[in-house]
Amino acid sequence: MEIDAGLLDGDPLTTALHRDAEVGLLGVDFRSRRRNRVNGRIASLEADRIAVAVTEGFGNCP
Repeated sequence: MEIDAGLLDGDPLTTALHRDAEVGLLGVDFRSRRRNRVNGRIASLEADRIAVAVTEGFGNCP
């Protein structure tokens, strides 16, 4: 999964996110209140893009 955004200067996540770091992400559709959870590892981290190698993804309780 690719996230078309990067970290801002001074963001505390700068020290925690690095290649192969484990991450958990939550996607929310506010209109329908549906949520999806994704677990994985950082595959690459660039100034304007973060790539996550997804190991599992599933629906989360509404």
